[in-house]
Amino acid sequence: MSLIFRELSLEFNKDIINELGIETGDENSKKVINVLAKDSFVIRKSISLDDLKTVLNNLISIEEKEDKFSLGYFVNAKKNGYSTKDINNLMIDYFMEGNIDNFILVGDNYLEYYMNGNRYLITDSDNNIIYESNEPIVFNELFKYCFSESISKNSIDKFLKYNITVYNDNDIVLYPIKIKSCLQGYVEDSNKTPFFLFNDNWIMFDSKYEDNLDKDFSKIYLNLTDINSELSTILKNNDVRMNEDTYNKKFADLNIDHIEKWKKEINNKELATRTKNDLFKYLKSVLNYGTKWHDFNFASMYNKMTNFNDPNELPKEMEFYTYEEFKKFISVEEDIKWICLFKVLYYCGLRRGELRGLTWKNIDLEKKSLSVVQNVVNVSGDHGYWQITTPKTRTSTRTIPIPEKVCEDLIEYKKECKKYYGFNDKWFVFGDVDPLHPDVLRRKKNDNAEKAGVKQIRIHDFRHSCASLLINNGANITMVAKYLGHAK
Repeated sequence: MSLIFRELSLEFNKDIINELGIETGDENSKKVINVLAKDSFVIRKSISLDDLKTVLNNLISIEEKEDKFSLGYFVNAKKNGYSTKDINNLMIDYFMEGNIDNFILVGDNYLEYYMNGNRYLITDSDNNIIYESNEPIVFNELFKYCFSESISKNSIDKFLKYNITVYNDNDIVLYPIKIKSCLQGYVEDSNKTPFFLFNDNWIMFDSKYEDNLDKDFSKIYLNLTDINSELSTILKNNDVRMNEDTYNKKFADLNIDHIEKWKKEINNKELATRTKNDLFKYLKSVLNYGTKWHDFNFASMYNKMTNFNDPNELPKEMEFYTYEEFKKFISVEEDIKWICLFKVLYYCGLRRGELRGLTWKNIDLEKKSLSVVQNVVNVSGDHGYWQITTPKTRTSTRTIPIPEKVCEDLIEYKKECKKYYGFNDKWFVFGDVDPLHPDVLRRKKNDNAEKAGVKQIRIHDFRHSCASLLINNGANITMVAKYLGHAK
């Protein structure tokens, strides 16, 4: 129970006062003693001396028992018998070997440090300026600057005692604080025991917490093993598996009748003709793969395989926002990030992947232009990982002008982004080190449309809106196609 800190408050009556020999100065008064102690509780009424002895004996017995719980993931390393001096020396050894990537400058005033400063000073004990920056100082850059020529344990110890001061113009927003007190990171000893530096204290995982985790994970592992065993039994007892030869035999028997039967089943589904033909295209790709790599011969079927066609299908009406509708849509948004995002979509006509792939390096705020050079797509579905690809077509790679008002908003937005730790021109404009997730974008668009009382359109329909805006302002079709990066 050593992590609990409570107050023992004892109120003694006259008899106990006499027994203990306590002087109160008042014959009729009661004596109250407040004792701040660990592993104790509050007694709110007068008790006898015998009861007091019982209480104290019980407290002693509780203290001698081993704790069966943990109030947190971490405990101070001292509690587990580790010396702060030894861990500090271990950290200095890390630094001597150049292992500094485990550490960052944060401290408990990180909001003041990263959000509210515009001048950062590193000074020594005599208040001499060692390093100065208009941006938040990154630890590894500061370390390399200070030890570019030579390094020793004494110089590292001196370095850790340097002070950091943060100003906003002439106002101090973070008073001088030692580098050691602002560091967060971790080291490992020779036994691979990790120690974490936080607010100038070395902490480590609570062993009881680790033990409980081990027990829980063991239970989970055993449960998964049982489930896996049951699944294996089910699969062995079910004759649903076929080997490769079986599949190849069925594939080899494929003929145009099978294709037409499949097309009939697809036609019975409520799918757009374009979607049906996309499925058909995938089927053809499979057949081509089989012909090329597995010596199947489907050539006799190819000229008989015609695309889906529905002459009665009405063309889908193109959705877009008029200029007045877009003004309503954007009027409900207050966040500068989303204002910039939807304006770029509307005025610049970017595809969703182009918007997600846009980095600050692709935007020239002085020339008021942006360059589309890459595309971001999600692999394994929208909830999987993302990857960068080339733009959709050769003509999709383009540089387009940014309207004056959009450029002003982007300048303001970039100033906000620069306040975040690690910001650089490789960051995605509407994400950070990772691009914006399409689900987040879609939800935000839907919420704004609902608040503004305008119709719901797709993200891609902002391109249609841009095309409509350009045409209504006198642009010809060729120029619009080039602006939007169309192949034709």
